[in-house]
Amino acid sequence: MKFALGYPTGVPLGGIGTGMIELRSDGRIGTVGCNNNWSAPFTETPGCFFAVGMKNFEGKEEIRLLRDGDEGAWKGMDRIRFRAEYPFAKVVYACCNPVFETELTAFCPNIPHENEDSSIPGARFEFVFRNSERKPLSLRLYLSWEHLSGCGALPDRTWRCDRTGNRIVPVSEEKWEGLVFLPGEGEKELPNAVGEYALFAEKQEKAKLSLHWWNVLEGQEGFLKAIGEGFPAPAPEGREGNCHPAGVLDFEISLDPGERLVLPVALSWYMPNHFAGGAAGMDEEMRAKLAPMHQEEEMEYGAGSERVNYGHFYENRFAGARENMAVIRRFV
Repeated sequence: MKFALGYPTGVPLGGIGTGMIELRSDGRIGTVGCNNNWSAPFTETPGCFFAVGMKNFEGKEEIRLLRDGDEGAWKGMDRIRFRAEYPFAKVVYACCNPVFETELTAFCPNIPHENEDSSIPGARFEFVFRNSERKPLSLRLYLSWEHLSGCGALPDRTWRCDRTGNRIVPVSEEKWEGLVFLPGEGEKELPNAVGEYALFAEKQEKAKLSLHWWNVLEGQEGFLKAIGEGFPAPAPEGREGNCHPAGVLDFEISLDPGERLVLPVALSWYMPNHFAGGAAGMDEEMRAKLAPMHQEEEMEYGAGSERVNYGHFYENRFAGARENMAVIRRFV
C-alpha cells in the first residue's frame, strides 16, 4: 500500500463521518480511508480488487481484472464506461476475447435529514450479468478484500503496520453469507486503525459461493493457489511481514441463454477508536488546519489530552461490522 497524489479519482463510498472507500473512474478500488486515516488515505491496496474468470476463444481459462489497464500478468478490461452520480457510481466493464460485459452500481446511503441512514460505515455493490449468447454462459466472479486492520500513518506520514493476529472468519446466515475480518492486537501507536470489516453476499441459486483467504505478499500466485484449494479451516492468522491476509468471495455463475442475474454484495467496516491528534496521523500544522475544534477541546483536558477518544456516531447503533450489514441490506 502507499500514499499518492494525482491518480484518477472517482466516487467516495461510505457514510458521513465513517471514512470511505472509493470506486475510481478506471473501474477499480482507489482511495481507502476507512481506517480513520482520512488525513493520509491508502491509494494502493493490492489485495482489494474485483475480477472475473472466463474461457477465451481458444478455450483457455483466464482471469480478467474489472478495471482499465493490466496489473502484472493479469489483463484488465478492453473497455470501461464510468458514470459518477454521487452517492452512486455506475460502471460498465467489457472485453472482446472472451466476449463479456457486466454492470456494477456502487452506492452508499446519503439521505437529506436522515442522519442515521446517512452515517452507515459501509457500501453496497450490485453486479448485473446478462447472457446474450445462444448457449449457456459460465464464469466466476472474484471479490477480494485485504485485511487492513492495524495499518495507518504516523504524524510524519510514515507507514506503521501490524497485521499480527488479524483473522478472517466465514459466516453463513439464512439469506446471506460471507467473511468477517477480525482484528489482532494491531499497532498500539495507531488505535484508530484497529477494527473490523465484513464482506457479505446474498445467497442465490445461480451464483454458488465459495470462500477463500490468501496471502497478499505471495502476489497473484498466492491468489491462484487459494482459489484452487478452497478455504482452509481455520485460516492462519496474520503475521506482519510474513502473512498479510485477504479474503475472497468466489462466485461460480451459470446463466441460460437470455438470462439476467443481479448479484448484491455489501462491504462494511467498524473502527471503534477515533483519536484526532497524532494517533490520526496528523502533525501539529495539519491539526491546526483540519481539526481546530478537536485541538481546542483537547487543550481543555490538559496533559495527555491527545488520547481523547471521540468515537463515532455509528457506535450508538452497531457493535461490529457484521451488525452493520442488517442496515445495509435494507438498501440492497
